[in-house]
Amino acid sequence: MTSSMLTNKNRFLKTSISLFTILLLFLTWIIISITKDNALIYPNIDQIFKRFLELFQKENLSILFASLSRLVITIGIAFLITFIIISLYVRVPLSYQFFSPLIKIMRSVPFLSVSIFIILVFGSKNSPYIIALLVVLPVLIEGVKSGVDYIDDIIKDDLKLLEIGFIQKLFYVYIPIVLPTIITSLLQVFGLGFKVMIMGEYFSQTNMSIGKELFIAKSFIEMDSVIAWTIIIVLITSIIEILINVAKRKLI
Repeated sequence: MTSSMLTNKNRFLKTSISLFTILLLFLTWIIISITKDNALIYPNIDQIFKRFLELFQKENLSILFASLSRLVITIGIAFLITFIIISLYVRVPLSYQFFSPLIKIMRSVPFLSVSIFIILVFGSKNSPYIIALLVVLPVLIEGVKSGVDYIDDIIKDDLKLLEIGFIQKLFYVYIPIVLPTIITSLLQVFGLGFKVMIMGEYFSQTNMSIGKELFIAKSFIEMDSVIAWTIIIVLITSIIEILINVAKRKLI
């Protein structure tokens, strides 16, 4: 059996297992909704599917686009900050010691307490950006830094002998080598950032946001809406991750 056949077989097996897991989840929910007999808390599949289709109306798509736009802006800012910090680290390794305590604080401070403070200080409009940024930034910085640290010392020593500028070294050597790590970090922060962004919207009651829609659904005990929005979030995250993986295979 050739390697391509083995690859196709493994891919088919993985896909089959994933589909079986999804089917199992559907069957489990059907059993729960029937046995509990409480359409408010445990809506049946028909209710969820109907609400899922309703979410594709124009006003709901605008809400979805607004939340995704906030996420893209936040990740863009996080990457810019990461690029600056890692560039300084490549140029002057000791500079990372200045940022290291701040990164550790961002990773260890309780999410809820920080969210409350940020909402009170920055208001409902800007809070989701800052909350999500504080969560994804440490992941990005540490992920890209690990890629830089993984570069062979021989390559680093050879670069010191080359009479080219630091910017050229950065763009023509460091970034191409670290690109797999950058893309992997992007995969990690997108799903994480989306969940944190929605949570920030939920806490701060941001207008035109998935988080606020979930809060409204919770207030009126509309579990079909909660589940439908959750399915859309999972689908979007999965699609983006697939697209990033495809780009990763083509670029690397």
